Amino acid sequence: MRLIPLNSRRVVKFNPVDESLTEIGPDLGDERRKWVCGVLADSGCIFCAPRRARQFLKVDTINGTVPLLDAELSEEEHRLSTMRASGALAMLLMAVSTLCLPMLDTS
Repeated sequence: MRLIPLNSRRVVKFNPVDESLTEIGPDLGDERRKWVCGVLADSGCIFCAPRRARQFLKVDTINGTVPLLDAELSEEEHRLSTMRASGALAMLLMAVSTLCLPMLDTS
């Protein structure tokens, strides 16, 4: 599992076997709220939508690399991307809570 760097300086790789955490990729800076969500592609890469970052982030789970994609967003694209990413995250959270919360009922 890879953890998207919302506020951290690097992507974190989680190994569920030994429960270890390893930082991978370059230092992404100390800006807060850089990327908010990611989508796993068939290629094994996770593409992360920018929140305050100006570029999309690609996490290559096969090679362990974390490049920034070359295309820098315009001000309007950045604003729309942020809105879409926030909406997608909200929809995901609603789906998870709808599916999982009934399972957590202990009454």
